[in-house]
Parts: sequence; C-alpha cells; structure tokens
Amino acid sequence: MRWINVLHAYQPPDWDPAVIRKVSRECYRPMTDFLVAHPTVKVTLNLAGSLTEQLVALGEDRVLQNIATLVARGQVELMTMPKYHPLIPFVSRDELEAQLLANAEVNRARFGDAYRPAGLFPPELAINNDLGATAEAFGLRWIVLDELAYNGTLGAIDPRRACVWNGTNVRVVFRDRRVSDFFAFRVTADEVRGFANIAQQLGVETDTILTAMDFENLGHHRPGAAPAWQRLATQPDVETLTVSEHLDFPGDRDEVTPIASSWSTDDHDLAKGIPYPLWQHPDNPVHTAIHALADRTRELVLAHRDHPGYTEARHRLDRAQASDVYWWASMRPWWDAPIVLRESREFLHVVEPLSLTDRELTALWERVRQLTNKWERTGQAKTARQAYLADHRPDVFFAGQHIER
Repeated sequence: MRWINVLHAYQPPDWDPAVIRKVSRECYRPMTDFLVAHPTVKVTLNLAGSLTEQLVALGEDRVLQNIATLVARGQVELMTMPKYHPLIPFVSRDELEAQLLANAEVNRARFGDAYRPAGLFPPELAINNDLGATAEAFGLRWIVLDELAYNGTLGAIDPRRACVWNGTNVRVVFRDRRVSDFFAFRVTADEVRGFANIAQQLGVETDTILTAMDFENLGHHRPGAAPAWQRLATQPDVETLTVSEHLDFPGDRDEVTPIASSWSTDDHDLAKGIPYPLWQHPDNPVHTAIHALADRTRELVLAHRDHPGYTEARHRLDRAQASDVYWWASMRPWWDAPIVLRESREFLHVVEPLSLTDRELTALWERVRQLTNKWERTGQAKTARQAYLADHRPDVFFAGQHIER
C-alpha cells in the first residue's frame, strides 16, 4: 500500500497563546518527535505562516527544529498557502499572491533555503476556477484538492492516475475523503488492524491512498487518532510518500477542470449551488452580514492606495480575512458568538490607519452584532446546529471533545 499523507498545520493570527501551547503539547511536539524517531515515515506538511510566527514568538523551538530536521532529511515536504488562511474564492488574485509571498517570507526566514514549496494547499481545500492559472503563475507545480472537486461526486477518483488542471501544467492530486475523514473523526488505536481492514470497511479498492486533514486531529482534536495513525504508518506493508514523490511515478494523465467546492462541501450542497456552505451559506444571515462588512472594508482600503496608512491597512485586511469568523458562524455545527463578534470587529480596525470614519462600515458592523446576538439570545443558532447534526449525523470532535447532538 502506498500512502501519501498531507497534514495541514494552522492556527488563526493572534490566537490565544494558551491554546497554541496546548495544541503543541498534544500534537505538534509528539507528532514531530515521532517522525524524527521514524525516518522512513514521510509526510507532506502545510505550515501556515501565521502559525510559524506564533510558534517562534512562544519559543516552541523543539517543534520548529524537528520540522527543520525532517525537511533536511527529505522526510517532510513543505507546501505553501496564503499566510492568514483566507478562503481563496473570497479574495482577489492580487490579495492571494500577496499572501502567498508573505507566507513564503515568514517560512523562509525560519527554514532558509530548505523552504522550497512545490505545492499549494488551498485553505479548507476551497477553490475557484482561476486557481490553477494563479498557481502556475506563482511557480507552483501541484495543488491538493478534495475528491469532490474532481467531478462533483465521491468515489470517482483513481489516485494512480495523474491529473493536470485544464489549460495549465499544474498537476492536481485529490484526497480520498472517506479515508481522510476516517482518521480525522472516527479512528481509534484499538480499531486499527491494517490498511486492508480499513479499505474493506470503507469500500475503498486501491493500492494507493492520499489523505489530507488538519494536523491537529492527531492528538489534539482526536487523542486516539495519533497512535492509530502512527501504527499504520510504520506497518511493513505500507510505503509512505510525499506528494512530489507520488507524482514522479509514471502513469496516464487526465486533464481536469476542478469544480468550485471545499473539503466540507457535499454533493447535496453542490446540487443547490452552494460550494462553500460553512463560509457562505445563502440561508445564513450572519454569513451574509459578515461578507457585506468584509466587502465594504476591502472597498475602502483599495480606494486609499495613496494614503500613508495604506500598507498597514492592507496588512490588517489580510489578517481580518482569515476564514475562521465564517466557520464559527456557520452553525454546521460550529457556532461561537463571542468569537464571531471579536473576529468580525477586526474589520473596523482595518481602516484605522486610513484615518477615516465610514458610516456604512459602522452600520454593517452593527448589523453583524445585532444578528449574532439575536441568534444567540433566541436560541436560533442552537436550533440550527441541532437540525444540522440530526440531519447529517457526523462524528465531530474539537479540541478533544465530542460535539453532541
């Protein structure tokens, strides 16, 4: 069995230091220690620049040195992403390229010339139709996507076949959602009997599997997932590869035009024309209000390019566009009113360097505040969460806790 592991490590900018230390203690340190101790286990790691900065600031040198050691060995391949984790369909090409440059700058400052990413990890694997051309212009060779983006259905991919984004030379690799989600949400160490057992249980018939998930699932969100993952990765009949090594194998190539979607989108969402349901759902008025606030903020910043405070305002805009505020407002099942209010209020701070007061922006923020408080106070958010959980019946974990229905 060939296993290509893609792990995504991210924490929002200016996140609670106690939370990052906890995640490091439960996931980043033990997992990178494990990899250092097992030189035949290979992974492809996406390390968000916003996390790198915070690990440096918090003195998490062991984690960073472990990663440097693993990269120097060729055991870990580093990817890239927009630094502050915006949903790529929600930002302009100029904004995306600026965040890619910023991400490369902070990671190259820490890892030097060893940081030479060939692949792109779109946050939440959310894509639009232009991403292939943008990646090619930025000098990237491949992109990892969710399998739903292949043709809008699950189970249609063959990981042994190489795909190329239509009209470009950018290769595309698709994660197996069933196996990825098995590790992220279901697996325990006691259940692991080998890949053949997992494949049979999930109905997967292949000798090559590509998984992609949040790194934090291995020990932080799911304490039992780390030993299960480690047991499988060290089995003698499993060969772990980086994405670039996987792409070096000869094989047929298919031209594909990936479908706008994310790794949390399902086929029912696509049928309704909702490609990013956790971040832009037409039936979620809080989402709509936050998007209006973000759009007005961007409009104001871009209208003041000649202002002395433009550079700082643009930097604040990049940070404010992190996808987390939409996720916490999604009610699928995530909802946290204090986080939604705190993160959406950041859009007001974006324009402070421009020394302006905009009534429309203030009114849009007030709309977000009123709606969020109303949905929290009246229990509408709780009802929406419960309806989602009852309808979808997912196994959902966060920070080691099972999210109850």
